[in-house]
Order: sequence, then C-alpha cells, then structure tokens
Amino acid sequence: MFAQTVVGLEKVLRIHYQAGKGQRLGQLLQKAIKDELFADSDFECIWPLPEEFLKRFEDAPKSYAARLAVLIPSIRNDLLHGDCHGYCFDDLLPLIIHTREIVDAIVPHLPKSMMETMSA
Repeated sequence: MFAQTVVGLEKVLRIHYQAGKGQRLGQLLQKAIKDELFADSDFECIWPLPEEFLKRFEDAPKSYAARLAVLIPSIRNDLLHGDCHGYCFDDLLPLIIHTREIVDAIVPHLPKSMMETMSA
C-alpha cells in the first residue's frame, strides 16, 4: 500500500514539474519543499517517527515535511529492493496517510488543464 501511494505522489510531482525520468523522487520532493508546495501545516497530525526511521538522517531536517521528503524515497527504495528492515504496518501507516496528504497539498498547484482532466 505504501508503494502505491508513493507512485501517486511521484506522478503528481512529475506532472507539476513537467519532469522527465532523469529526476528522482527525492529530487522532486526536495524541490517541492523548497517551492513550499507542502509544509507541516498540511498534515492532519504529526506522528513521532520510529527510531529505525530516524537513523536515516545524518542531520535531521527541522520540519516534519522536510523529514518526510528524505524518508519517503528512502523507504520506498528499501521496500522495492526487498530490504524491509522488519517494517510493520503500524510503522508505515502514518507514512501512507502523510503521502496522501502531500498529494492533496500539491494537486491545487497542478496546471488548470490537468485539473480539468482529473475532474472530468
């Protein structure tokens, strides 16, 4: 389920930035943070991240949104390459919800032509 929500997020970012395959998800998320397409205020609630997830940061970004911009691609890559680190559903559920909230924050920034196609 996590991988599927990340696929949707990546698609929305690629549409927004008209990005080719050469740009990785992590790069697109960093650009979205810089461009303020999503921020901590876009999340219904902020869950504490499991210790296993926190180990992925050399210097943890200050904002929760910036942490997710690093964490989501990292965990997606692990899962798609079969390295699950013993993740359980309880660890991934908040990330699934937050990934959807990021998409919800970005969609209003899509080109009008895309919005019309999506609502038809």
